[in-house]
Amino acid sequence: MLWLDSFQSTYTLRNSLQTTSASPCRSTVTDFVSSIHNLKTVVQAPVAAIAMTVFLINLRLFLLSLHASTYFRHTSLWYNIGMSSILTDETYGVLMGELAHTDKVNPMWMHGNNLNSYVAWFVGTVVGTALGGLLPNPEIFALILSSVVTGKVGSLPQIKWLDFLAVFPTAWVAFRYRNLVGTVLFGVVLIAILRLVF
Repeated sequence: MLWLDSFQSTYTLRNSLQTTSASPCRSTVTDFVSSIHNLKTVVQAPVAAIAMTVFLINLRLFLLSLHASTYFRHTSLWYNIGMSSILTDETYGVLMGELAHTDKVNPMWMHGNNLNSYVAWFVGTVVGTALGGLLPNPEIFALILSSVVTGKVGSLPQIKWLDFLAVFPTAWVAFRYRNLVGTVLFGVVLIAILRLVF
């Protein structure tokens, strides 16, 4: 009967949201609280757990922004707030990589770093949505991917020890030459040679 309760909660949530959005002038706090309660029923998660998760995610971003702002002490408070409000994990990582090579980073470089990240995310989302609409059955691709991943994870104990031996020379090439394409090709060729020989 759990699925029936979930269906009934979803139906109630949909009706309360339709009622709320159909007449915004008439919507009250009670309607909003009712829809939130119904959403909680669908999700089956306590509000405290959701609030703690949101707090921890924002705390992580707060700490990243706090650390990044120490490199821009000469800029204004509003400039740092603007930079920190669009900081992501990736842009923080790029900043740390840049600081490993240079002593000082231009604040405009950091804004460009943040904005490029958001532009790339937006363009990727639009292109993915457009191309995803062209796929006849996208669920099939998800099933294929999940079967490949679970098949690989399920067969980990059966991987030959020679494949593990190929990891060390490949890692050496990766650290020595820092070329992603060359490293991948080297690893594939090495595994193929080891499988042919042994």
